[in-house]
Parts: sequence; structure tokens; C-alpha cells
Amino acid sequence: MKMKINNLKKTVFSSLKITHNSAKNIQRGEATSLMIEGLLFKKGEITRAHKEMIKESYKDTTMKSYQTRIRDRAEVPRDPLEFQKAITRILRGQKNNETKNFFLEQMLRILPSKNKLFKMNLLGPRLSEISHHAATNSCIQCNVLSDSSHQVAYCIFPTYSIYALNNLAIWKEKLPGLTLNPLNLEFHTDIFNIQDASLKHQTDLILLNIKKQGFDLWKDPLFYRLSPRRIHVILLRSLKNLLELTKGTSKSRRSFWWIESILEALIQEEDALTEFYRIKFDHL
Repeated sequence: MKMKINNLKKTVFSSLKITHNSAKNIQRGEATSLMIEGLLFKKGEITRAHKEMIKESYKDTTMKSYQTRIRDRAEVPRDPLEFQKAITRILRGQKNNETKNFFLEQMLRILPSKNKLFKMNLLGPRLSEISHHAATNSCIQCNVLSDSSHQVAYCIFPTYSIYALNNLAIWKEKLPGLTLNPLNLEFHTDIFNIQDASLKHQTDLILLNIKKQGFDLWKDPLFYRLSPRRIHVILLRSLKNLLELTKGTSKSRRSFWWIESILEALIQEEDALTEFYRIKFDHL
């Protein structure tokens, strides 16, 4: 296999009249073909070159997805730099590709929300298995537009999750300066202020997990009659799955101690949290 790759390189270099020495003189970011770059640069160079090309392309510009949120009067961080910093921080973090892809699609507003599926005439086939859902782009629980922002941060599951985490004693102890709300849940603002790298990383994972779970919950056949206790059970299961996944990728307890502590606290406080919880939804 290596011989085939080397022969391919020689053929391309010969056709383009490029030598390894001349390749070293090509400045990063100026090549227009990623295939050529992949042949010219050593391992890791292609990534840096591509990043520089992207950085230069979007220099001093505001992302379109931020502008469309302003246009649609959606909740968004006041400073567009916070928006872009959150994307950079999450995508550079040690998270699996599925999680990174979900976050990026959420930030770019391209997740297949109920509203988007409705506009694309793709909602009908999915609703054939969910008899209690009306074929509209509204949330049947909250009676508002069911877009990606609503599903990940404002609907009943993320609303309950915010309430539950904010009321845990261990959350108040370890993160006294962080009070969750739909805005920092959706965009991970304020999380960068956490000094402990492990605590910051795991908090990001918890919030991402809540958003992924909340985004798809409208497809549940019993979504129309979810109770606080059932929502709490769904939260426990999602964090349990996250804990097992994290343990599977790292044996060091430092990589999952915070997730484990949050899960244990939620289990212990289940009765108190569900008994006094009343959903108060106000779509901003």
C-alpha cells in the first residue's frame, strides 16, 4: 500500500514538475488544491494550511448564522466574538466527531429541526409513526415555533435540566459563578470562565449531551404528556450514557468525576426536584 502511495506521489510530482525541495518553498495557505497540499506537506501541515486559509477567508467578518439570528430576533450573545470563540473552543476540544458535528450544525442553524423538516415537506413521513403529533412546525408542548434553538435550549427538557442543575448543591459549590440559562446552554458562553480544564471540559460535555437529547425528544410518542418525573428519568439516562462513554475512552477518574458527581446528585435529589418543579415556559 505504501509503495502505491509513493508511486502516486512520484507520478503527480513528475506531472506537475514539482520536487520535494521546491515544495518546501510554497507558502502555507496559498495552494488552491487540497489534494496537492496533501502531497506536498508533511503530516499535520495540511491541517494548519487549511486552518490558515479558512482564518483568512473569514477574517474581520461576522458569521452568517449569527447575522440570521439577529435578523430573526432570536436570542444570541451580544458580542459576535463570543459566538465565534465558543465554536472554536468546542471544535478544538477533546470531543468525539459526532458531538462536534452536532454543535457545529447547531451553531450554523442547519440541524434538521421539526420546523426545518416541515418546510422541506419531510415531516409527514416521520409523523406516521408518531400519532399524537400534529403535522405542523409548532411544538405541541410549548405552542411556539419548533426550531433548533427552541428544541436544544428552550423546550421542556432543557428547561427542566437547567432548573435541576442550578438547584444541585454540588453545582453551586463547584460553579458558584455560573447560573445556567437558555442562552449559555445554547451557546456555551460563560463556560470559558471556568479555570479548571477538566471541570470546563466535562461541563461542556454535560450541556452538549442535554442539547442532543432535547433536540430529538419531540419524536418521542409520549412527548405530548411528559411529566417532570419522566423528564428527570430521561436526564438521568442521558447522563448515565455519557458517563459510560467517557469511562470507555479514558480510565482516569479525572476525566469523568464531574459527570459522575452530577449524576449521583440528580439521583439523590430526584424526589425534591420533581416535587417542587413546575414548568414555566416563556419563549423569548
